[in-house]
Amino acid sequence: MQLTQFLDDNRNYLPTYVYNSTHTFSNHASMALIALQKLGADDQQLQRYYDHYCSSHEKVIPSLEKINQQNFVEHFGQPHDFSAFVSFFDEELIRLGWRELLTIYLHPLQTNFASHAFHPLIRLAYAIEAEDYQDLPYGLAYLASYFTPLNIEASTNAKPITFSNLLVAARQNSTLSTINTEQKQVTDRLQFMSQQQKFVIFLQQYKLENLSLANIAEVGLQFYLNNQSIIALHTVTGSHALRILLPFCNNPSLVLHSVAQAITALYILFDCPELQKTGLPKQLPDWQKIIMTAINSNDAHDIKLTYTCQQEDKTYHNPLYRLAASINLNLV
Repeated sequence: MQLTQFLDDNRNYLPTYVYNSTHTFSNHASMALIALQKLGADDQQLQRYYDHYCSSHEKVIPSLEKINQQNFVEHFGQPHDFSAFVSFFDEELIRLGWRELLTIYLHPLQTNFASHAFHPLIRLAYAIEAEDYQDLPYGLAYLASYFTPLNIEASTNAKPITFSNLLVAARQNSTLSTINTEQKQVTDRLQFMSQQQKFVIFLQQYKLENLSLANIAEVGLQFYLNNQSIIALHTVTGSHALRILLPFCNNPSLVLHSVAQAITALYILFDCPELQKTGLPKQLPDWQKIIMTAINSNDAHDIKLTYTCQQEDKTYHNPLYRLAASINLNLV
């Protein structure tokens, strides 16, 4: 089988699956397969990964619900409407073409890009990277059905602050450390945080200034290098996906502010690690060794982070991305 066949087959499965009857995880198959192919994996390596990964996923069940241009917003945040969203966006893709589909339907979802730990955003971005436009309805349906918007407006007397200094302020704010989300699944914690009055009040005190995509990418990278948790990893892969999708957004500033708030929430959830400047070790593996290690891994996060770091290094010319990929693969 070739990549296109794997991607077609994976659209028969839900975007999430239940593990051990308690935890819901994202279906990473399409994202990992695209990343593998971009890293240079051959068909046999793609087949090995797909056979390993997709054995426990749940099939999409057709929905009797009918979503249309008049009522689609009413169905936001309803995972059980996922297949109805896919049908709707499939029809809109035929009517509009893929570019206009994104331009029109990302608009009402612009404060939702970090939902479900950035996975819907990554799925959309990778579909564009692979020119797998048939997957865009699937990615949009994922984003819409797990709608958890975050857009907390600053108060009128809010203090101007940079994104990196906002995280310093969060680290110094003792009231935020009392928010307990230990019983919450990672993908649910962002929604939980947006409802916490302490968090809302904290964000209302500050007005982000000079915020850019590069700022978000840099903070996400430093967060991962200082924390190395799975959620910090997703701020790196999410920033890469954001770079691909931002040109289709009609309000980039709103998107950047929403994502910055989401990363701030995730940073607080992981105990506000001090974001120290990271130096490079004397010996660092080259990209060839990093990529070959990732290709031979069965871990979707190894594969996705390696691809992300390679692409972000090309964009920002920052060797710390090579370090991040190496750390994740235990090469340093």
